[in-house]
Amino acid sequence: MAQPRTTKDPVFLWVLVVLMLVNGAVLTLLYRPYAQDVARVQGELDRRRSQALGAG
Repeated sequence: MAQPRTTKDPVFLWVLVVLMLVNGAVLTLLYRPYAQDVARVQGELDRRRSQALGAG
């Protein structure tokens, strides 16, 4: 038999929604530095690859 709903259910839902929104905001803020880091690492890898191929 199903348990009756309690007043805690909407609070739990709102806590999850707020946490998901905060998580989305943090990931959005981290996207720009991440993209710059990826570009920098890719450039370094390309430089090393061309150096290794040129030396071989």
